[in-house]
Amino acid sequence: MSFSLLLIIFFIFLLSLSPSIYVGDSSLFAAASFSLGSAHPPGYPLYIIIGKFFTLIPFGNVAFKVNLASAIFGALTCLMVFRTSMVLTENRYASWASALICGISPIFFLESLKAEVYTLNSFLSMAVFYLGLRMLTSVPSPQSPIPNPQFLRLSLLGFFIIGLGMGNHHTIGFIGLVFLWPIVLRWRDISFKWLIFSPIFFSLGFSINLLLYLRSIAITDSGGLILYSYAGTLQDFLRILLREDYKGSSTPHALGSVVSSGEAWFYGLKNSLYYVAVQSTRPVLPIVFLGVVGLFKRLKILVYFALSIIVWFLLLGRMVIASPEPKAADIQIVSVYFLPAIPILYSLISVGFTSMAAFFKRGTWRILPKFIPYAIAILPFVFLPFSFRSLNLSGNFLAHDYGRDMLTTLSVKSLLMNYTDNPMFTIFYMRAVERLREDILVINTAGRKDVYGIETSPQWKYAKLYPDFYKRQKSTIKEINRDFALKGKLFANSPFELTEVVSEHYTYYPYILSVSLYPHQSKSYMETMKMDVRNSFKSNYAKINYERTMELPYQNDFLAKELQAAYSFSTMIYADFIKREGDEKGGAELYKTAFLMSEPKLYLWPYINFLLNDGRQGEAFALLKELKKAEGAYGEFARLLEQKALSVIEERAKNRTNSRIDIKKMLG
Repeated sequence: MSFSLLLIIFFIFLLSLSPSIYVGDSSLFAAASFSLGSAHPPGYPLYIIIGKFFTLIPFGNVAFKVNLASAIFGALTCLMVFRTSMVLTENRYASWASALICGISPIFFLESLKAEVYTLNSFLSMAVFYLGLRMLTSVPSPQSPIPNPQFLRLSLLGFFIIGLGMGNHHTIGFIGLVFLWPIVLRWRDISFKWLIFSPIFFSLGFSINLLLYLRSIAITDSGGLILYSYAGTLQDFLRILLREDYKGSSTPHALGSVVSSGEAWFYGLKNSLYYVAVQSTRPVLPIVFLGVVGLFKRLKILVYFALSIIVWFLLLGRMVIASPEPKAADIQIVSVYFLPAIPILYSLISVGFTSMAAFFKRGTWRILPKFIPYAIAILPFVFLPFSFRSLNLSGNFLAHDYGRDMLTTLSVKSLLMNYTDNPMFTIFYMRAVERLREDILVINTAGRKDVYGIETSPQWKYAKLYPDFYKRQKSTIKEINRDFALKGKLFANSPFELTEVVSEHYTYYPYILSVSLYPHQSKSYMETMKMDVRNSFKSNYAKINYERTMELPYQNDFLAKELQAAYSFSTMIYADFIKREGDEKGGAELYKTAFLMSEPKLYLWPYINFLLNDGRQGEAFALLKELKKAEGAYGEFARLLEQKALSVIEERAKNRTNSRIDIKKMLG
C-alpha cells in the first residue's frame, strides 16, 4: 500500500510539475545543479549535488529534471507521513488519507512542483521525526540488553540525517531539538559508545558542506559556470555557512533574536500559525485537533508532537516573522521555512480519523463501519481539484519566457546589470544552461552598493570577448567603462527603477523588460539616446512572448506578479511609442492588453513616473483623471497616484531655480 501511495502522489505532482524554471530561486538552483556550483548562502551543497544527479536523466530540459527532485522528495515526505501514521494508529486507510491530504495541501503541493530545497528539508525532517517516534514506541523488553542496540541504531541514524540536512536548510536543526525528547526518555540506553559515535555521525553528515570549499577551489582554478557563494577560504566558508551577507537575517542574528520581549514571541506564533492555517487544507484542521485529543492517553507521544509545534511555530516564528503586521511578501518568503511542520501535523489526521471510526462503531452506528475505511481513503480526492486547478504549474513558462525575452532583445555585446534576484536568476539559467546570448556580459549589483560581482561572467570564459573590461575592471560601479553606455549597450534588469548608486552615475529610459542606461549628459544628447532606445524597442518588441503571459491564471505569488508586471509595463511603453507616431488604435489595443496581463497597481506608478520624467506631465494627469472615474479600489488608487505625482513635481520644482509649474493646469 505504501508503494502505491508513493506512485499516486508522485504522479499527481508530475501532472502539475513546472515544465521549466519558475520564479524565485528555482532558476538559480537549476543552474547551480547543472554546473555543480553553489547557490546563495548557505550554498545548499546537498541539494546541489542531488540536483546534479537529476540533470543526468536522459530526457527533458535541465530545469524540468531538477524540478523532478522536488516532486520525488515531496512524495517521499508523504510516504514518511504514512509510515509515521501507521506507527500511531496501525490503520492503513487513515494513514493513507493523512499522507494524501498532506501532499495536496496548498503550501506543500506548490513546493513539490519547482526546484527548491523545501521538500528535501521536509523529507529529512520527517525521517528524523519518524526515528524519534520509533524510539518512543519501541519499548525494550526486560530481557533486552542495556544499552539497547535498536536505540543506538535509530539515534545515530537520526544524528547523521540532521548533520546531512544542515547541507540543505538550517531549519532542520529545529527537528534536532525535538529529537532530544525520546533520547532523554531513553537515558538508560545512553552509553559511552553512544556519546562517542553521536557527534561522529553528525559530523559525517555535516561534512557535505565541504563541497562548498572543494567546488570553490576547483571552479576558481579550472573554471566553472555558477559559483554564487565563494567559500575557498576558512573565513569565506564560515561567512557563507552562517549567511553573514544577509546581516539582519544571518544565522547568528536569528539565534540572537530569541532573547527578546514577550510581544515578539506572541506575534511570531500568531503569524506563523495563521499563515500555515491559510495555506493548509483547512477543512481537515478539526480532525488534526481531534488527533491531538486522541493522544491524551499517550502522554510521551503527545509531548513529542507538542514540542514540534513549540519549536516550529513559536521559536522559528519568533526568529523570522515576529512583526505585528508583516508584509505579504515577507510572509510568502518565510512561510516555506515552516513546511516540515505540515507533515508532522498532518500525521495527527490519522489519529483523528481512527478516533472517529472508533466512535461510529458504537451503538446505533453499526451499519457505518463497513463504509468508513473507504470513505476515509476517498476523502483526500475531494480536496485535490482545488490544488490541481489553482496551483498547477504544468503550463507556466513565465520565468523561462522572461529570461529569454529580456536577453534576446538586448543589443549585441551589451553589459547587463542585475540587482533584483527574481529576474537575475532567470538570466543566470538562460546563459549558463541554455547558453542563450553568451555575448552579453552580466554583472551582479544585488547588494545595492557601489560594488559588483562577476559570478556569472567568469574571466576564463569572457576575458577574450571583453579584454578591456577585464583588464581595467576595479569592482565598483562608478569605474565601469562608460563606453558601454555611450554605445547604447548598458542595461539594468529592473524595468521600474534604479538603485541609488546606479542613478548617481546614469540616467535611464525604459526598454523591454529592462532599462537602458546612459551617462548624465546634455539635453540634446539625452534626446538622441531616447530616440535610439525607442527605435530599438519598436523593432524588438515583436520578439517577446507576451501572449503566453496573458494565458496564465491568477497567481497569488508576488514574485510571479513582479514578472507579469514587467510585461505589462513594457507593453504600456510600447503602446505609448506607437501612439505617439499616430497609431491611436494600435496603442489603445496594447493598453488594454497591458491591463489584462497583471494587476495595474503594480505598474501604473512606474508608467506615470515615466511620463513625468519624459516632460509630459499633462498626459500623466489626463490618464489619472480617466482612472479616477473607476469605482471602488481602482478609483481610490488613482487618486493616491495623483497625490504622489503632485508631490514628485513639487519636489523637483524645489530643486530647480526659476522653475514655475502650473499644477492646476495639469489637473485640468
